[in-house]
Amino acid sequence: MKAIKVLFWPVLAVACAGLAFAFLVLTNIMTVPNLFTVREESSDSQIRLAVSRQEEVALLALAVQGIARKDTQGELLGVAVPASSRTTLLQYEFTAKVGIDGENVVLDADGDGGYVVRVPQFVFVGYDKPRFEDPIENNGAISWLSPEIEETEMVNAVLSEDNQRDYIELHLDELQSQAESFYTGIITSVDSSAQVTFEFAQ
Repeated sequence: MKAIKVLFWPVLAVACAGLAFAFLVLTNIMTVPNLFTVREESSDSQIRLAVSRQEEVALLALAVQGIARKDTQGELLGVAVPASSRTTLLQYEFTAKVGIDGENVVLDADGDGGYVVRVPQFVFVGYDKPRFEDPIENNGAISWLSPEIEETEMVNAVLSEDNQRDYIELHLDELQSQAESFYTGIITSVDSSAQVTFEFAQ
């Protein structure tokens, strides 16, 4: 039986070339950006898409109830006439929703794997299930001397923009906390390691 001769030097050369290639790949792998940016870019795109999908976002639902009151008084030559007054009481309740316009939320990457969420001013989103009871009137004997009270005007006053702004100002801390929780949840659902900071419009 003939012995098979194996040349040692060619085998050694191939082995060395393979080791050299492996060494170069391992030592220079960080300089090959495509191997490391695909996931980051994909994650970034998904986060931006998830955030931009939100339009009008209700962050708080406030249970509001109260009694509105309006009085009028009849006058004669600038002097109040006794028993000519009108008083109307209007009981109401509804849920006031406040939040943000999600289309104006800006998301920026901070360059360190984190994100800065720039939140616009909070806005009144709407009313849910408003209910107004029949008005209760208490009129004097000669109340026809005083102007009539319009229920519609009372309803409009309850639902006025001034009151809407009050709902926001009175619950500003809660709104900021809810905004942070809401957008942090969206971002970390895509990238659990993302660091999220917030800037709120004044």
